[in-house]
Amino acid sequence: MKKLNKVLIVDDDQASIFLTQMVLEEMRITNEIHTADTGKDALVFLEKNVALISRDDRTEPAEQPNLIFLDINMPVMDGFEFLDHFEKMHASHATDFHVVLLTTSINERDVDKAKKYNVVSYMEKPITEEKINIVILKLR
Repeated sequence: MKKLNKVLIVDDDQASIFLTQMVLEEMRITNEIHTADTGKDALVFLEKNVALISRDDRTEPAEQPNLIFLDINMPVMDGFEFLDHFEKMHASHATDFHVVLLTTSINERDVDKAKKYNVVSYMEKPITEEKINIVILKLR
């Protein structure tokens, strides 16, 4: 299985972050795991770490996370608010980022709202190896 360069986990629940990190580390599918407690912190991380570099008169993101696990229900800025801001910040590269929305329960309203965004998957927590394998297959 091809390794992911970077994964970003955005969740206000430290137990969920820990469990997701454990599964990713056990699977050995990523070189780096970064975390953020809120959507706002994730935007700051991406702004600092997704350096835009010029190549042949194009601007492309460098060192971006291959995959973002994004909790929907968070204080300060929820997952949907993050996606709104993120798509504006990185409009020309939004499709280069793969986002998995995470939730503690499948809410039909959230499922419908998620369809408005370019997300790989909408999953119920906790993240398991099987769920990550499904995501990896979708990325191919």
